[in-house]
Amino acid sequence: MISLPEPPAAAGMDVFEAIRKRRSRRSFAEAPLPLASAAAVLFYTAGLTGARNHHRAAPSAGGIHAITVRLVAREVEGLEPGVYRYLPLEHALEIHFEGDVRQALCAACLGQRLVFEAPAALAFSADIGRIAARYGGRAERYAALDCGHYAQNAYLACEALGLGTCGVGAFRDAEVASCLRLPENERPLYVLPFGEVTE
Repeated sequence: MISLPEPPAAAGMDVFEAIRKRRSRRSFAEAPLPLASAAAVLFYTAGLTGARNHHRAAPSAGGIHAITVRLVAREVEGLEPGVYRYLPLEHALEIHFEGDVRQALCAACLGQRLVFEAPAALAFSADIGRIAARYGGRAERYAALDCGHYAQNAYLACEALGLGTCGVGAFRDAEVASCLRLPENERPLYVLPFGEVTE
């Protein structure tokens, strides 16, 4: 387990300014991403913000939180290239596997260059079965809604921290699942490349 730096309690802008300035940003600086920046984005995307397991940065249907957030690291200071699972309760990373997957992930995302060029990406997947156990046929809808909550948090966190991101939903599911070595019970939903931006 890799402990992450504590997230900042405030950023250079408040949430209203972040909403006004939020844009999809597809060009990234050729610089490693500081680990503290990656840790802050992860925390404000999906971290534990209260005393209970379901008190997270993003809401979830029934407090189930069946979304898994993985950090796909290419150039993140202090991390070897690889895929890491975010552990919200510990604010830590768990290595899923090592290796630079950007070429394979870019190909699975229909060749979108930002996936290749970003120093890091968030990959969201869902255990639909966990949601279905409680909500039956509405599980896929709730998974999509939950993922949307997480992704909007990531967008706003990036904006507040002076980073950029752009959501990628156009991909071949089976290829992304294979590239990220997802467990059979998880379905890929969204990929958000992020990093420092070029202006």
